[in-house]
Amino acid sequence: MLKIQYGFAGFVIGAFMGLLLGLIEMRLINDSKYALLFFAIAFTIMTCGLVGMRTGIRMAAKKMKK
Repeated sequence: MLKIQYGFAGFVIGAFMGLLLGLIEMRLINDSKYALLFFAIAFTIMTCGLVGMRTGIRMAAKKMKK
């Protein structure tokens, strides 16, 4: 149960970090290419969410070993 909680919390935190990075990407990518902008931001959010989930699960595993 602890791994699920940490995984979900890590995913949410990572997704919000991805949204913040998406704001930076909006400035870097030309605004006239909306399809590219949408896919770049979606990829960033999902990548950050999955990395956050993986980090949360690893933290839970370390906590369970103690």
